[in-house]
This record gives sequence, structure tokens and C-alpha cells, in this order.
Amino acid sequence: LAFDEISDIQGFENFATGATNDLISRLSRIQNLKVVPIIKSLNDNQLKSSTKAICKDNDVKMVLQGSVKADMGNITLTAELIDGERGIVLWKESKPDKLENILTIQDEIASEVARAINAKFSSYPVQKQVSIRPTKNFKAYDLFLKGNAELTKWTYEGLKESLTYYKRALDIDNNFIEAHSSSALANLLISYFYEYDKNTIETIKNDAKKALSLERDN
Repeated sequence: LAFDEISDIQGFENFATGATNDLISRLSRIQNLKVVPIIKSLNDNQLKSSTKAICKDNDVKMVLQGSVKADMGNITLTAELIDGERGIVLWKESKPDKLENILTIQDEIASEVARAINAKFSSYPVQKQVSIRPTKNFKAYDLFLKGNAELTKWTYEGLKESLTYYKRALDIDNNFIEAHSSSALANLLISYFYEYDKNTIETIKNDAKKALSLERDN
């Protein structure tokens, strides 16, 4: 489920979305584990249902949910893994740290969730898959999240602005897989819905090839 943003001040919504997407990506790397971002298929009434009902309706065994609370210099990421069949908490952790260490916190959360899953279902390989970071640079990650926020406005202006953020992120870390793939997606949407340009198509291909190459290397 999407992590809740519970900060007392505005401006940190991107980190809750980023934490959700990052954990989905990391846990999806575990072989034989089906990860379903079911938040996309739930309406308001379903979200108010019990975890057990959500699991039953979406054919999943466990739910990962949590919250992100941030201020100008600190962040607390809280997460809990719930057994949907029995309605009990398998694992829960709250991790406060400096905002710039958000990637390290997400590393720890993903690894601990994987270990909790491994304890319940011992057939899943864990560490190698979830330990891959999207980037080690906080500034690049922050720019990437801002780009995602612009991209999901689904407007021409938003897509163009997202490309500015992705480029700045890639200028810092050119091995940032998600920034390459998101840049390709933004350009693809612009080409399909707004303006077709052969040079843009080549840019899309280059970003996609770079992302796939980096993924294979990892």
C-alpha cells in the first residue's frame, strides 16, 4: 500500500511516494515473490477495509504499509508487514534518521521485510536482489522524485519539466537506472501525445538501452 505522508509541514510528499515505489521495486527483485501495488486498484471504501479483507479481495498473503514523516533535516520511515490471513503483524519498525540518509533507511527496511518474508516462506532468496540501490546520491534521488511528481501530472508542461529534473539527476549520477528509464518514458509520452520528433526517438532508445545495460550489470 502507498505509504502515508504525515509531515507537519508541506513539501515532502515526494518522499512518501518515493519510499513506496522504491520498496516495490526492491521487493519485486525477490525470485518467486509476487509483489502487487494494490493501491492502484483500491477505492476509498476498500482502503477503509480491514487488512484481511484487502488481502482476500486482491489475492495476496501479506500487506506492507507505513508512513513517512519529514521536516527540514530529519525523516522517520515507519513500516509494518501484516499477515493478511491471520491479521497479525509479522514485523514492524520505525527508523528515524537524517533526511539525506533516506536511501540507507529504505535499504534497511527492504532487507528487514525480505528477512521477515524469508522467515515465513523459507524458499525465497533475499539479500542480493533487494540490496541494489537506485542511486547513492541523495541530491540525484531528490531531483528524480521531483521529476516523477511532474511526470505524473500528465501534461505537456509537466512532462517537459520532468525531463529537466531527470537530466539534472543524471548529470550527478549517470548510472541512475530509474532516471534513465523515466526520462525515456517522459519523452515517449511527449512523442506519442504531443509532438513527434526523430531526435527524441533516438533519445528514448539511448535512455532505454542505458537502463537495460545497467540493470544487467546489477
